[in-house]
Amino acid sequence: MILLYHGIVADDAPRERSCAAQALPVSVFERHLAWIARRRRIVPLAEYLESRRRRRIAALTFDDGLARTFENAEPYLRAEAIPATFFVSTAHVLGRGLLWFPALDALSFEGIHPAIAADGETLPLGTLEEKRRSRRRLGALARKSGDPAGFSEAILARHPLPEKVLAEYRGMSPEMVRGAAAGALFEIGSHTRTHPWLPLVGLPAQRREVAGSRAELERLTERPVRYFAYPGGEYDRTTLALVAEAGYDAAFATVSRHLGEERFEIERVGIYSAPLWKVALKEAGIVPVARRLGVQIG
Repeated sequence: MILLYHGIVADDAPRERSCAAQALPVSVFERHLAWIARRRRIVPLAEYLESRRRRRIAALTFDDGLARTFENAEPYLRAEAIPATFFVSTAHVLGRGLLWFPALDALSFEGIHPAIAADGETLPLGTLEEKRRSRRRLGALARKSGDPAGFSEAILARHPLPEKVLAEYRGMSPEMVRGAAAGALFEIGSHTRTHPWLPLVGLPAQRREVAGSRAELERLTERPVRYFAYPGGEYDRTTLALVAEAGYDAAFATVSRHLGEERFEIERVGIYSAPLWKVALKEAGIVPVARRLGVQIG
């Protein structure tokens, strides 16, 4: 199994912050990995892909390249010598602004504004349920806009956030990315430049996201970037062709669409919630069966 995590937050972070980026507290993350490591050997992604005995091993991946995730996960991973691949979106590394979806997370969950005005709607941010509901609506409006980055920038301009809040949602610094790539334990993969829904953008924009992010990461790390992960797990035949054209060795989804390019449609097992019994079900291989039955494990 290839594990997929997103946000890792401090144990003392506000409860709302665990709603952002499918985040988990660091102690939960460590408990998950300790449990998995007792059952499978966690190996580098390349070793996993080359192995014919995958029932006995696992690989660990993170999407997005969030600074707090790296800061919270890295000490444990180094202490336990657990290899990992970090799929990084380059815009928030090189530009230091927020990607569009962490910006919407920060606006929704940090309690700075009582409500958000978006696309003629007023979205309340009082209770936790209102925050969750408003965040879902903002995501839908961002997708409908066709320009999620521009959509989030416009809302941030109307509803500014203090630097202390912005710091919780920033991307890895260039120094973090270079440091992670420099050793043998971690690998850096590409997760596009701005984290769009790739099938919704035109061919030139997709090429900039797919090939441009690889070029940027290779200049930054001075290492080859071999792997690509699709934002939101979304791709189509055009995306697959562009990934091949860009020279990646493999690409990773969550659920394969089975479009005929096996090495560019590799499935991962997303870990999105704390209960260990859910991790156990996923480790046991229940996810494909649950998907066929229309059941979400979470």
